[in-house]
Amino acid sequence: MSDTADAAAQELNSGQSSGAGRWILISRVAAQLSQITLFLMAARFLTPAEFGVFALIQAFSALLFVCAAAGWREVIISTANSQREINQLMAFSMASGVAMALAGGIVSLGLEFTGHEAAGKLAALFCVCVLIAPVVNAFNGLLVRRGKVRAFAIASIAAEALAFAVAAWSLVVGYGVYALAFGKIVFLAACAGLLAWQAGWHGGLTLRGARTRLLLSTSFHILANRLIFFVQSNSATFLVGAFLGPAGVGFYRAAERVVSSVAELVMEPLRMIAWVELRRAADSADPADPNLRARLADAATAILPLFIFMTAPVFMGLSFVANELVVFALGPAWAPSGGIAAIFALTAIHVVPGVLAEPLLSLAGEIKRLPRIMLMNAAVSASMMVLLGPFGLYALASAAIPAGLFTMGSMFWVLRRHGGFAWRPALRGAGIAIPPLAAMAAVVIGTQWIAAQAGIPLLVSLAIQVGVGAVTYIGVLYILKPEALLALRRL
Repeated sequence: MSDTADAAAQELNSGQSSGAGRWILISRVAAQLSQITLFLMAARFLTPAEFGVFALIQAFSALLFVCAAAGWREVIISTANSQREINQLMAFSMASGVAMALAGGIVSLGLEFTGHEAAGKLAALFCVCVLIAPVVNAFNGLLVRRGKVRAFAIASIAAEALAFAVAAWSLVVGYGVYALAFGKIVFLAACAGLLAWQAGWHGGLTLRGARTRLLLSTSFHILANRLIFFVQSNSATFLVGAFLGPAGVGFYRAAERVVSSVAELVMEPLRMIAWVELRRAADSADPADPNLRARLADAATAILPLFIFMTAPVFMGLSFVANELVVFALGPAWAPSGGIAAIFALTAIHVVPGVLAEPLLSLAGEIKRLPRIMLMNAAVSASMMVLLGPFGLYALASAAIPAGLFTMGSMFWVLRRHGGFAWRPALRGAGIAIPPLAAMAAVVIGTQWIAAQAGIPLLVSLAIQVGVGAVTYIGVLYILKPEALLALRRL
């Protein structure tokens, strides 16, 4: 490892201590508060059909973003060994952003020429996002590599606040769906400037180097994983559009947005913690150490139960209150989204093993194994949706249940086979969460029944359910395994 990489690793170990996850959580809380508020405003200003058109264009732009991002952030964190290689990856991120933005521009012109003027203009605005987003992603990786998680979090919070102000004002004055695109552009532009300043990066782009092939190969494997995951995550949007039209897409995406708002709040800190902890395990050993894989596997095995302790009560609790939450937040017109949100919340836990897959397999040199597994998962998910789609919105949403179980099983298999992950001990450790979850479920269901009988206002009922559920879960977990709460506090 070069001197520059050694310094980066030392910075990572000293700067990214146990507070890394906490700072990412703070930034995600701020982002979700902003985005949820904006989503609630949009639900009041837009019809389900208008929101559906926005969701379809956004899903297409997300495909362009995945191609443009190409895993540059993760390659900077896990593979780059010198400042020259970091400069290479920054150049690649800029070039891929330009290429994908131009591709999106061609599609937006096609939409306008075929009479879909509003969709074409919206797609053109998202092309600006695609141009900037990979650079933001690369700066994110650079700051994580240098241990500046706090700087990244502060920059994200500031950019989110500015974007919210612009988008909210645009909604109020009547820009409709375009307001949401304006907010995304402002967020990414502000983030790019702030992160460049925080990173102290002033250019020095280069395209060639001794390990260019390795850098591009790692990026290719991560890109393949992300493309497959994109297909798995967004195929439902296009299938709903095909089966049920824009209004169906609006209900479906609204439910997804409710669940993803909570999921991102929980999963982004976990994703960061996984990279930080596994990178630390890798840096504690020589790259040629035959025990490196075992060190990584031990770290991942220890982390998974903690991740389950954090995520399971959140998703289960959300499934119990999803119907009431949607009606309260979005209004009675969006009621069909409530049942869909409950299904999504129940199945969201299946993504937790995937949070460990990328860092573990990347650092173990086995990232090439992941695309085939993800492709298989995507095929199973899409097949279930095609099979159930003709039977209506709820049937299509229910495809997430068998697809999620299959995905979780396949992820455990690839983690064990190619990463040495001991999934049985990890699941035994996570099994401690079952009694607290059962107690929480009983208390929340009982509280719902009492609130309904007493005629308690919906907002008060929701607050009580969340409060008593959280207290019950934490209390029972503390009784059974007090050291788990101490470990969670250190993350």
